[in-house]
Amino acid sequence: MEISVEKKNLFVLLSRIPYPLEKGDKLRAYHQLKILSKTYNLFIFALYKGEYTAESEAKVSELCVDYKFFKLTLWNRFWGMLYAIFSGLPFQTAYFFSFKAKKMILQSIQKFKPDVAYVQLIRVANYLEDIQMPKILDFQDALSTNMFRRSKREKFFLRAFFKFESKLIKKYELRLLSKFNHCTIISELDRITIEESGNQQISIVPNGVDTQFFSPQNLDKKYDISFVGNMGYAPNVDASIFLVKEIMPLVWKILPKTKVVLAGANPTPEVLHLQSSQVEVTGWVDDIRNYYAESHVFVAPLRMGTGMQNKILEAMAMGLPCVSTSLAANPIGANEKEEIMVENSAADIANQIVFLLNNPDKCSVIAQNARRFVEKQYSWESQTETLLNLIEKNI
Repeated sequence: MEISVEKKNLFVLLSRIPYPLEKGDKLRAYHQLKILSKTYNLFIFALYKGEYTAESEAKVSELCVDYKFFKLTLWNRFWGMLYAIFSGLPFQTAYFFSFKAKKMILQSIQKFKPDVAYVQLIRVANYLEDIQMPKILDFQDALSTNMFRRSKREKFFLRAFFKFESKLIKKYELRLLSKFNHCTIISELDRITIEESGNQQISIVPNGVDTQFFSPQNLDKKYDISFVGNMGYAPNVDASIFLVKEIMPLVWKILPKTKVVLAGANPTPEVLHLQSSQVEVTGWVDDIRNYYAESHVFVAPLRMGTGMQNKILEAMAMGLPCVSTSLAANPIGANEKEEIMVENSAADIANQIVFLLNNPDKCSVIAQNARRFVEKQYSWESQTETLLNLIEKNI
């Protein structure tokens, strides 16, 4: 993409290359940048681990006038963790820090001369927090709350670490409010947990869903229940185990032939061990829409995590009746029992699954309502409008 003298310059800093779209932060970044690129010349600086594909590079190049990727090697990450001990930064932030990367970022800013910077996640906020220029930080969610919830469900020897990390992050989140011109976050619930002072320095910018891409498909049903997501992410791992180990035995007592699919990249050993004649674990899939479309009911029994669940928005857009915990459903704002079913205990979730599977007419009504709700409330264009306005105000 060529630079336009008619557009202002926006520097974007990301903790991951925003393609492929297998993680929530990448999905949010990619769709926001597609819209922002219509108004601004974008320079994208993204960190990454492992390797990236030519397709990833091509997708990013379509969004911007220039970009740089910086690889965080194992050595970089080791020094970053040592840096955390002496700097007081959260480990989540220090893990992504490199002095070499910071030098490259500063050089890129000097060359590109941006009018404003947009930083996604506190993981990389440290690179720009003391740079004197207009800048906006996307918290995305309340990470301190996420870590605290994980401390309640992690293995015993990890609980103290996650509790300590949550305290470091909480302190850092509050510090960043004074370092950035403005901040954004996905939901009101997440904003409240960070912005205790009530000074309204954080604006809500929810996620969206591509309702043309995620739309109802007429495929044969291979599964009764689906749950999708990055299966290496702790909240999804916990939800998968909760679904198969605690919820499904109650369903199988009544509907013994019920089949479940857990679809998504990077399944941990704990998730892989859930596989059986009645539970399929897919690993990476080329088109996640097939697993939505081939299911009768989508279940998201999340017990930890923060922010807004893209997987629920996608399932609703695909015309699936959804059963979710209040933790995942509340930020979306759909009407209970009309557009989504909300329960928290294993027994109550199981009862809703059985009810929906035994009542296809009710399934159909909820699915249609869910689709209409998402079409009306969650387009990426409307959700990104607030961000566009904030950038204009801070230039």
